[in-house]
Amino acid sequence: VYSDGSGYKGSIGAAAVAQGADNQLWVHHCYLGTDKSHTVIEGELVGAILALDIIASEPQITMAQILLDNQA
Repeated sequence: VYSDGSGYKGSIGAAAVAQGADNQLWVHHCYLGTDKSHTVIEGELVGAILALDIIASEPQITMAQILLDNQA
């Protein structure tokens, strides 16, 4: 599962995506709000939480790694 949080044009968001062996995709995303109320670090954390949510909510996923690229 790959997750990321980022800031762009004054907004902070996060997403996580997983690809199954049959190329099925699971995508979860979240808009946190503006960069006046939230930080990129929060976005990175929410991205990791979304990755955990994908793993927990999909019984087809029996093994996973969470990949992060936090540079904040």
